[in-house]
Parts: sequence; C-alpha cells; structure tokens
Amino acid sequence: MPVPVKLGIDFTPAEEASMVAGIQVVIDTIKAKITLNLSTKEREELSKVSNERVPYILRSIAEYAPMYPQFNPLAYSAADAQNDLKTYGQMDAVLTKLNEASELSTELQMVAGHCKLSAQSGLIRG
Repeated sequence: MPVPVKLGIDFTPAEEASMVAGIQVVIDTIKAKITLNLSTKEREELSKVSNERVPYILRSIAEYAPMYPQFNPLAYSAADAQNDLKTYGQMDAVLTKLNEASELSTELQMVAGHCKLSAQSGLIRG
C-alpha cells in the first residue's frame, strides 16, 4: 500500500478516551491480581519461554508431571505449574492483541507525522 500524503482522519475526544480506557482495562485487570515491577537485572535473569519450547513445557506439565510426581520440586506443585502455564497462554493472547494495537497506533502516528512533514515541506498544497 502506498503511504498516503494526506491522512484525512481524526478521532473525537470520546474515541480517544475509549481507546485509552480499553488499554487501561488490561492494566487494571493485571494489577488487581498482582503487582510486578521487575528491575532490568531481574528481567534478564528470568528463564525465558520461547515459542519453540512451549510444546515441550506443555507436555512436561500436562503428561509427565502427573505420571512422575516424584520428580516435581517440593516447593512447586504440578497444579501450580499448570496454573502458571495457563496464565502464560492467557497473556499470550492478550499480548497478541496489544501488539496489534501498538503496531496500528505506531503506523498511524508515523503516517500522520509523515503527512505533517510533507505539508511543511510544500509537498502538499491547499
């Protein structure tokens, strides 16, 4: 799609407030359950679950943990692991939508800025 030289849209204050409120629902819902404020070091030290590893983790928790409970760490039950994995999946769905919203918002802002700069440089006429 060619980049427009004139955007020609704007949002009403109610639309803007609605978009911000929708995102605030995600923030408020998570904060009602838990408050996290990880440092950069803590983020770096966390074990990462890549998409490639998820099938193995699912199998370990869903199949192996119930079959071999003697291998489960005493401080972390299979039920806790299953619950955390469920939360991981739920956040994956939320992040997918947030990333989509972020990408759309970023592109719209970029095009709006491009149109503004084009108008200032004289490429767009009255």
